[in-house]
Amino acid sequence: MADGCQPTIPQFSGRLGLYIEGSVSPPISGVDIRLVALGDSGTAPLQKGEVVLETTTGPDGLFIGGPLYDDANYTIEASKV
Repeated sequence: MADGCQPTIPQFSGRLGLYIEGSVSPPISGVDIRLVALGDSGTAPLQKGEVVLETTTGPDGLFIGGPLYDDANYTIEASKV
């Protein structure tokens, strides 16, 4: 710029991401976990029914997923083939 200043920076806001953790019982490794949005997000392009994360359980049956949008609810689906 001619005056030596940086251009104006667009306004933004940072938010903490949501993490969901859980376990299967009995503890089994390799269980497929899917997190599915129960509704639309008001701040992000997330729609109801969208699979937002896929992971598997560890040897202790535990899983963790994220970061996720904090303004939506999720359901957890577990399956073992």
